[in-house]
Parts: sequence; structure tokens; C-alpha cells
Amino acid sequence: MMTTDAGFFCAVLVALLLGAVLLTGLIWWKIFGKAGYPEWLSLLMFVPLVNLFALLWLAFGEWPLLAELRRLRAEVRRRDTAPAPAGDFRDQLWQCRPPIRLR
Repeated sequence: MMTTDAGFFCAVLVALLLGAVLLTGLIWWKIFGKAGYPEWLSLLMFVPLVNLFALLWLAFGEWPLLAELRRLRAEVRRRDTAPAPAGDFRDQLWQCRPPIRLR
């Protein structure tokens, strides 16, 4: 039979273990979310052997967030180097000056 001290120690140990598991899950949830993957993929980190493959996939795979960033930067580069269409306000902005009034 357990004594009260041993029971209290086991309860504290279980609470700490449960807190560590929840904190680990939250950390992986945020990492997967910030990388652009669905957050529920963080649950794979609790499955033995699958977590190793998920970690390798996360480390060496192309993140959706970075792929989107690369696509948007290429679009901005292409838009900035393309000539402005006729009648576009950008080609007229540098010509706009306040009228000079002579007294």
C-alpha cells in the first residue's frame, strides 16, 4: 500500500509529465503553423518513428510559407520591372508638381 507521501509524489510526477506533453504539443503546433502546414500535423510528433520522418520532412522539405513568399517576391519583381501601362498613375506621378505662382 502507498503512503501519502508516495501518492503525492506520484500525483506531482503525473501532473508534470502531463504538462510537459501538453507544452511539447503546443510548441510543435506553433512550429507547424508558422511553417505554413496544417497545425494538426503536429500530432504526428507523438507517434514513434513517424515523428522522425515528420521532423526530417519539416527540416528539409519546402515550406508552403516560403514557397508563397518566393512566388510573391517574383511577382513584385516582375511588376516593378514591367513598364507601366499607358494612362497609369505611376508614370504621371513624377510629372506632378505644384504650380509655380509668380507675384
